[in-house]
Amino acid sequence: MTTNAMQQAIKDEIKDLEQEYGIEALLAVEYGSRAWGLEHAGSDHDIRLIYRDSPHQAFSLFQDREMIAHPTMVDGVEVDLTCWSLPKALKLATVSNPQLNEFLACPVRYRSEEAFVEDLTRICKAASPRVMAHYYRGSAKKNLLQKICDQRQVDVKATLQMVRGTLSAQWIVQNPDQGAFPPVDFETLLDAVDHSKDRLYFDETRAQIDRLVALKREGGHCRDPHDICLIEQFGLEAMERLPEQIGHLDNPY
Repeated sequence: MTTNAMQQAIKDEIKDLEQEYGIEALLAVEYGSRAWGLEHAGSDHDIRLIYRDSPHQAFSLFQDREMIAHPTMVDGVEVDLTCWSLPKALKLATVSNPQLNEFLACPVRYRSEEAFVEDLTRICKAASPRVMAHYYRGSAKKNLLQKICDQRQVDVKATLQMVRGTLSAQWIVQNPDQGAFPPVDFETLLDAVDHSKDRLYFDETRAQIDRLVALKREGGHCRDPHDICLIEQFGLEAMERLPEQIGHLDNPY
């Protein structure tokens, strides 16, 4: 949980960043493990920010900056500020990038410009369920094949990210209405997906997931791949089923 003192320190850091780069923050949120409810005591703060450039920069013929990466330390804690320009954010919104929906749903906001948030919300509600589900499946598959399968040690973070991506894609398949979006909180998402028709008994898989979540929150490590064997099987089976299921979703483009 982010303390009030830390929140204020991060808000002050955002003001300094605005001065340093000559930008105006439109939306700044706590992202990553702290937004998903998977943080531990030593977790860093992953801040996502959308900014507007000054008119001089925005209308320059030579636009060479769409993103600002600004890692820093605040009160001895790592804070990773990843900032997207307004044009970059809007380009991603028009291709149904679900990260923007996640930004809007993050529980902790450090900056929120009301008119911008209303407009972005309206744009994101028009996102394509099919495109968003493909995005989550692709992200989950990448973690599964590159960081989980055939590995000697368990990458706890990558495994939970794979589970989260898979669950998000499944949630969209089960809730295909345009404008609907999966929960950001990991455990809420886990409870929101119906696994009654899964071939595997999901209760056993859920037990492995719960143990891994507890380990992540403790900042611990998992060395035996057998401890996530059901999670891995769950991911592999979902990767096989999801393409056909996603193909039936609406694509309003």
